[in-house]
Amino acid sequence: MSFIPITIMYPTRNRLAKLNRSLCSIFESGTPNVEIEIVVVCDGDRKTAEALMCDDRIARVIFERHHRGSVYARNLVSQAVEGDLICAVDDITFDQGAIDAAAAAMKERYPDHDGVIGFRRTDRDHTKINKTSGMYGGVALIGQKFLRRYPNRKLCYPGYFLFAAQEMTNLAVELKRGSVCEEARICHYPPRKGGGMDQTHLEGRQHRRRDGELRRARAESGLMWGSPPEDVISYAIDQIGEVE
Repeated sequence: MSFIPITIMYPTRNRLAKLNRSLCSIFESGTPNVEIEIVVVCDGDRKTAEALMCDDRIARVIFERHHRGSVYARNLVSQAVEGDLICAVDDITFDQGAIDAAAAAMKERYPDHDGVIGFRRTDRDHTKINKTSGMYGGVALIGQKFLRRYPNRKLCYPGYFLFAAQEMTNLAVELKRGSVCEEARICHYPPRKGGGMDQTHLEGRQHRRRDGELRRARAESGLMWGSPPEDVISYAIDQIGEVE
């Protein structure tokens, strides 16, 4: 039996317990049909990097001396890995079988890995999903072949600090190369009530407004992930063709 290789990348900063909780949700529930590679980028966080060096669940630990944000970390890893599928996450937990379900959906819907499979979040009202992409945020299983259609584009637009991969997932849906797998369920912490905020979340609020303003400005200018000089949709369809 051949296993589907997936690189899961974690940007992290001063939240070792939450990282461990997420890792446990992967390995304790089991992933019988996929081969997982974990890469962690410690964003200006030497203490966590040192603590993870002996964690045999993690294939690679990268220590970034300066606090550069999760977008920088995601772009750094996504451009370096060679596997067919990648997934960028943070303090989420995976339901049992979620990763296997997402991988199976990718194999069925986009067998050449030229697509994006979104996870279904269980900690929010489903009426609040992104109306453009049908996905929650940027948590998705991403085919490297889809990314490589745009060799000059990073996983996330580098002007953002915390903004994940929503621009890319939105484009994938527009091209009929992106969809949600209902059986691939995750929970994204912290809850809005109950004291789940930590220092990393508080730091993130400092960048949220600027990221939001940049997102709106790009949208108003017709910019989105992968945008070439030509019209992005017609250009991409010419490159990859319509999905049958």
